[in-house]
Amino acid sequence: MDKFWKLYFEAIEKAQCLTEEKSKDYVGDESIYDYWINGVQDLLYEINKKVLRLRRQQKNKKSNLTDGIEDSAIDLINYSAFLYAFLKSKE
Repeated sequence: MDKFWKLYFEAIEKAQCLTEEKSKDYVGDESIYDYWINGVQDLLYEINKKVLRLRRQQKNKKSNLTDGIEDSAIDLINYSAFLYAFLKSKE
């Protein structure tokens, strides 16, 4: 496996670990669906915020640019997976 694919799977693993870690803080007695009361619209809003943040980070040439972009990319993986799961769960 070449470097690209190793890094790809590393990103997926980081996204999954982050979700597992944060889900302990967010989901208690309430359902995960309670966080997206407007359904797909809420999830697309979150994805749009991440894309806008990535665009802004790319324009700003600061020393911590890579860390911010990496964090936003991981968040974008998770919100995209949330959208997928939300849509599939409503079938």
